[in-house]
Order: sequence, then structure tokens, then C-alpha cells
Amino acid sequence: MLESKRQALKAQIAALQAEFEIEEAEVAMTIGQDQTRAGVLVGDRVQMARQRQSDVGAGGKTPRRKPWKSQ
Repeated sequence: MLESKRQALKAQIAALQAEFEIEEAEVAMTIGQDQTRAGVLVGDRVQMARQRQSDVGAGGKTPRRKPWKSQ
């Protein structure tokens, strides 16, 4: 009787370990995706800042557009 309980407990432990490993892999993948996304956002911000700097005219100011008139 005790041996069958021991075997059942071992089976439960093995199932829990397998479930945990799956969750651990999913979390690691999510973290990797979040880090990649954060890196892309940083790169986009740097690129936007460079574009803004290249838009600055010779006088050090960004070119102004004429105001829009409503009719």
C-alpha cells in the first residue's frame, strides 16, 4: 500500500515538474520577446531623434509651415 502511494506521488511530482518546465520556457520566451520589443523601441527613438536633428535648418530652428486657415 505504501509503495503504491509512493509511486503515485512520484508520478504527481514528475507531472508537476513537466508542467513547471513548460511554464518556465513560456516565461523565458515572453521575456525574450519583451526585451526584443524594448530594443526595437529604443532604436526607433534614436532614429526619430536623428531625423529631427537632420530636419533642423541652418539657422538652428526647425522649418515652420504656414498655419492652416479654416474657411
